[in-house]
Amino acid sequence: MCPYLNNTSEDHRKIAQAIQKMWKKVLGVEVNLTNQEWKVYLKTLSVDAPQIFCLSRCADYPDANNWVYEVFHSTDSENRIKWHNAEEAGIAPIYFCTIVNITKPYLKRTFAPMGGEHIKDWRIKK
Repeated sequence: MCPYLNNTSEDHRKIAQAIQKMWKKVLGVEVNLTNQEWKVYLKTLSVDAPQIFCLSRCADYPDANNWVYEVFHSTDSENRIKWHNAEEAGIAPIYFCTIVNITKPYLKRTFAPMGGEHIKDWRIKK
């Protein structure tokens, strides 16, 4: 039985159930789902993170360093799994969130590649 920990978010519950179903069907792996209230969940991850858990991440600033070093470096506090091996990946993203944007044709706008819209730069076309 493979333990999978997530918080009590309804979206994360649905994702966990989808993963549970797919892993059973494709890999033959039984997944035991457990959820915790947000503050308890974060405490659990900081003290004794399980092998599989769900945690979202977005960039703090638009630079690859925000992912390569600040999240995955072995000495950084955001490296919740405490992985320390230069030859192997300690994380395997299971899914990526997307954002759908609809813009009126008369609006000239920017699209930030790593999040953080700059509405101040948007203009109405004449």
